[in-house]
Amino acid sequence: MHRSSDTIATIAAALAKAQVELTNPEKSLVATIRSPFPREADRTFRYAPLSGQRVEVNAAAAPISPASIWDPMRRICGGA
Repeated sequence: MHRSSDTIATIAAALAKAQVELTNPEKSLVATIRSPFPREADRTFRYAPLSGQRVEVNAAAAPISPASIWDPMRRICGGA
């Protein structure tokens, strides 16, 4: 197997491990999109604030060293 395939597999495994630790955030915000058509009802959506998701993603990704992702990618892509 190529060395780059091993590296990509390592990166994929690390990202999959971090993804398992993520949970769906609470949808605490509400938005309403008004219909431009008189016969259609407005649409209301619930969504989670991005700030909460950023905190959760950072916590899950903390054990993954940035070097463990970027250093192999530089070797694969031939970067400095």
